[in-house]
Amino acid sequence: ISVSSKKPFLVDPYVYSYLESEGKWDSSELLSMIKSGNVQYLILLAPLERPIKWQGVTRLPVGVVKACSEEFRQTAMVDDYYLYVRKKD
Repeated sequence: ISVSSKKPFLVDPYVYSYLESEGKWDSSELLSMIKSGNVQYLILLAPLERPIKWQGVTRLPVGVVKACSEEFRQTAMVDDYYLYVRKKD
């Protein structure tokens, strides 16, 4: 995501996943970005099919994992990173 962004950014998804599980953050804007095609690539530490969990909380919010699974396909693995592109591309 940050590779093609005009302004570089990094996201620690665990924080958002935890906050969403506590009702303190809403992933609907991110889901909208994913579904509308504004996100073109994913670079992940684990495959979408087996998301990382810590203390019972998934590293990515469950809804985000579901949306990404529907919209993206894995194309490669480079240096232990899973690379995904949109299925429609």
